[in-house]
Amino acid sequence: MFALTGTILDEEAPRARLAVLLKHFSEFRDDLEPWRVVYPLKEVMLLIVCATIAGCDDFEDICAWDRQHLNFLRIFSEFYHGIPCERWLCKLVNRIDPILFGRCFASWVAALWPVRCPLAGLI
Repeated sequence: MFALTGTILDEEAPRARLAVLLKHFSEFRDDLEPWRVVYPLKEVMLLIVCATIAGCDDFEDICAWDRQHLNFLRIFSEFYHGIPCERWLCKLVNRIDPILFGRCFASWVAALWPVRCPLAGLI
């Protein structure tokens, strides 16, 4: 197994790593009024990132993976209403600026692996 010395993975628990992920994605704002939010944006971002890392490449796959791993996901957040459907997830993702998403994702990876990430100095 590879040694990941000097990374955040060595020194912090999974909840702390999730906090780092959410910090990097905190630039996203949900325009909806709080009383209308069924699926908090932080939970949706967690769903999308985890499923994408797991190899899912469309909304159907993402939702299926998330439903299969809901108990795992609940370690990190409540998911009171469970997992959104594919159509809802598609609508939300289409509202997100892809350049902002890419920048947030790259900065998160660079924070986790500053020595190994070639983009670390560019973000």
